[in-house]
Amino acid sequence: MVVSHESEKPVGSVFFLNGQLVLKALPGFEHLFPPGFEASFQARPPSPSLSPSPMHSDFKTEGGATFKKTSSWTTVKRAKRPCPEPEVEKPPPKRARSEKKSQVHEFRIGDVEGMRRFYFTRLGEVGINALRRIITEWVKVLEPTRLRNYGPYHKLKQYSWDFKLLDSVPVPKERGPPWWPNDVPYVEPAHLPSKCLESLGVAIMFLQFSSAEQAKEYHAGESLISKLHNAAKYFISTLPAQEYAMGHDAWNAVMKERALQTILPELLQVARDYEEHLLQQGRDEGEREPSPALGRIFTYAELQKPVRKSWRGQKGRDEKKAVEEKEREDKEREEMTKKEREMEDKMTKVVKTSTEMKGYRIIKTKVDKVQELQKVNKVMALDNLLNA
Repeated sequence: MVVSHESEKPVGSVFFLNGQLVLKALPGFEHLFPPGFEASFQARPPSPSLSPSPMHSDFKTEGGATFKKTSSWTTVKRAKRPCPEPEVEKPPPKRARSEKKSQVHEFRIGDVEGMRRFYFTRLGEVGINALRRIITEWVKVLEPTRLRNYGPYHKLKQYSWDFKLLDSVPVPKERGPPWWPNDVPYVEPAHLPSKCLESLGVAIMFLQFSSAEQAKEYHAGESLISKLHNAAKYFISTLPAQEYAMGHDAWNAVMKERALQTILPELLQVARDYEEHLLQQGRDEGEREPSPALGRIFTYAELQKPVRKSWRGQKGRDEKKAVEEKEREDKEREEMTKKEREMEDKMTKVVKTSTEMKGYRIIKTKVDKVQELQKVNKVMALDNLLNA
């Protein structure tokens, strides 16, 4: 070991000699060490942690007990302080989604504006995909010979952004049925935007009986509203869930069930109450403005859309995997059923062919037996003649 001065130059060396630490000044630097420093330094006992010890040194106590030390170096170990575990931060609790409070509305049966708002609300809650097809079915019920009577639908490109006929396009002669709204272009319902589609649906819902013959049909339970309701109910109930809307199957099934259980029954109820209100008022044919003060009060609230379930997260992935496995099992079951039916058909054909062949052999065997019997009879007859 080298000892240095403040100038960072070596001035002495330190080494062990006979188990003692010795400090010796380099030549020319003796004046830096005070007299007697080396002797006093040598008299100091070496540090037990740095001095070597024999492999098996004996130590005796006052009582005469002897202890053997087996380590070559004496080391002092400090007890390790336990490190405190970091506190695990708990994630904040998920805040429950606050349900939007639906505002309650009410109107009197016969109040056209109140009924119009109700029809717009409920038809908009059906869903754009299903509503397009329902309106198409309603037009078929109302006008089964529409193409022959009113001509083909217009093309949407004939109209401007506000769905008015362009100036450069001549006004077509075919304007559609007389009940078709003026603010809705005479375009196929599948191509109409949502606002125009809802307006067309509201106009159809206000179509009531306007003749004595239709009034008789109403009393017989075959009114126009009943026909429209039955057509919409049949279409929605037979429509697969995956085609009802653009969501996943579970969400589409909830929307479909809501339309069947809530929306269509309320539409039918209000329309029928309005028909009864018109009959009770005793108005003349064609009039559509009875006094709204005499109609009963109908209360409704906007329906909340079901929450779209996300497939994100482990739980969502597991549920998605379960749905896919179920679909795959159903598909495999259908394929197995189809194969079993094919095998049954093949076995039926084989059994039928075998039976026919077996029957043919039986017939052939009977013929052979008859021929042999005839031969035996002839031989016996000849023997009888010879013996006589």
